[in-house]
Amino acid sequence: MTESWIRLSENQGKNIQKHDIIMLHHELLEYRLMKQGLSYSEAHKETDKKYNYYEALKQWQIERGDL
Repeated sequence: MTESWIRLSENQGKNIQKHDIIMLHHELLEYRLMKQGLSYSEAHKETDKKYNYYEALKQWQIERGDL
């Protein structure tokens, strides 16, 4: 996640990856669900159904040849 935040904060966003954007959507939806009363684990589980950051990251790593 740290590397995603670094890419997102870089000047002009030249290196932003798809999973970086998924992470932002994930965090926002998770926050909104928790504001509605869900626990962190419930919100995380529901959010992963739509915005699964770790699966997107894993796919990117496979495509790069890291896994």
